[in-house]
Order: sequence, then C-alpha cells, then structure tokens
Amino acid sequence: MKVSRDYSRNPYGQYDFSESIFFPVYNSDTRYHTKTWSLLIKAKGDSLIIPIAELEGERGTQIITFKGRGFPIYFDKSRRLLFCTKYEESCIAGFWFALYAFYSESKIYER
Repeated sequence: MKVSRDYSRNPYGQYDFSESIFFPVYNSDTRYHTKTWSLLIKAKGDSLIIPIAELEGERGTQIITFKGRGFPIYFDKSRRLLFCTKYEESCIAGFWFALYAFYSESKIYER
C-alpha cells in the first residue's frame, strides 16, 4: 500500500507561529514569542541563549563572544535559520520556550 503525503505543507499547521505549545513547561519566560527561533551556546560550564530577534539585520554572520571564544553565528530571519559556523558541537538551535525550559539559568543575549 502506497501512502501519498504532501511534503510541501507543514503537518503542524500554524504551530510555529502561535503562542501555544503542546505540553506544559515549568521554566518559562515571556520576553520573546514562545516560538522565536533561538540558539543556545554552551561553553566552559555556562550557556547563552541568542534569540534571532536580537541579531542586527535580516541575515548575515555575526560574531558573538562568549566565555572568551568568538562564535560566528549565521542567521537568516526570513528563512528562520540560525546556526554556528564554527564550534557546532557547542550550539543547539530551537524555539525560545524549549531552550529556556531546559536552560533557564542561561544568560540571554541582548544587543
């Protein structure tokens, strides 16, 4: 039996843009929309969350200095891309609410 799927549409509908989440979280913060795409950097026993909204411009590369190390971060706000171009093993991308839920002790990057 062959199953046909439409891979051009998101199976979760508008989930990426709504404030709602499918499950409760104990650590939350309302500074940003729950689904703001963000990047977590882990270095030397500490962590930093970078919400994409805090980066200058619509897309490009920005170097974020954290714990004495320069992390080149590539971002594209319209495509919701955000990642480390170096030290990938230290970086995790995800929704603001999820990163904050697991790493609520993190510093928060602000321009």
